[in-house]
Amino acid sequence: MNTLNYQGVKDNMPCRSDYMMPNAREREAKKVAQLLLYVYQGLHLDSLITNELTNNSMSCYGSVRLLDTYTKELCKLCRAIEFDSDACHIIYNGRSKSARRLADWWDNHKDFDKKEGR
Repeated sequence: MNTLNYQGVKDNMPCRSDYMMPNAREREAKKVAQLLLYVYQGLHLDSLITNELTNNSMSCYGSVRLLDTYTKELCKLCRAIEFDSDACHIIYNGRSKSARRLADWWDNHKDFDKKEGR
């Protein structure tokens, strides 16, 4: 049996893992992917659910490369859903955690667009 003796090894490295934490855009990319997946499922648009979207929704590090694309798609869908009496429950359902997350995201997104003059 091979035993490793590391008792005499100096501890001169910082040995931190905080650099591995996702940054703000990676966290937002994951969140938007999760919300987009939720909307696609709620609208029964399963044909639009790609492996890439599913993987981004589950990954610790969302794809910053796809963040703007996902955001535009989610915004477009939310605009259509918001005033559709048959689909508005996807955003406005207080009993659904996913709907509440989407409603919060949508409110923040609209506020940002308004502030930016869009």
